[in-house]
Amino acid sequence: MSYTMNGKPLWCRPARTRGGEGVRDIDTDEVATEQLGILAEAAQLVAAGIRAGLVYRPTAVDDPTGKLRMDRPNNVWSRCDTCHQQFQHGKKSKLTTCFSCRLPAATCKGCGKQFQPQRRSQLLCGKACVGLALTAAATERNKDRATVPCVICGVDFAMKFSAGGMSKTCGKVCGTEYFKRNAAAKRAQREANRLGK
Repeated sequence: MSYTMNGKPLWCRPARTRGGEGVRDIDTDEVATEQLGILAEAAQLVAAGIRAGLVYRPTAVDDPTGKLRMDRPNNVWSRCDTCHQQFQHGKKSKLTTCFSCRLPAATCKGCGKQFQPQRRSQLLCGKACVGLALTAAATERNKDRATVPCVICGVDFAMKFSAGGMSKTCGKVCGTEYFKRNAAAKRAQREANRLGK
């Protein structure tokens, strides 16, 4: 088996110790094959060590913040008694369970399902429930707001404030119509003022 790329060995002696460009050494191919065989065996040994649990490579799942932190001098890695995942804690700490196992399961305020919170203040299980909760909160806030009639269509709408004053229209369509009417009225007023002088 030859380990080559574009007809050249992957590993070869430095250029200063090789012969001319056209000269290929049989020793170079043998050395390259030997070196790559050693590297392949080392990779297999590391993979077997990881599978056997002898080599540990920390992942983002192990860190309760969701960000992979490097080992710090005052931190040690322990295996959780509950979920058997490795977690990091201080040397003087007597913790035996990881952060997510110490937090009890919570009930989502939006959908009512049980979920494992990522932090103590988490009340909702996901983005969909957060969106529903925000919509419900906005509806609740608007429920007690006073209503005023739209100057264009006459429909009552919740009173809103914009541009330092109270809104006069119920929505975008009526707002556009209101501005058109205002512009026409102002043009007519300017024309009357110009003719009246």
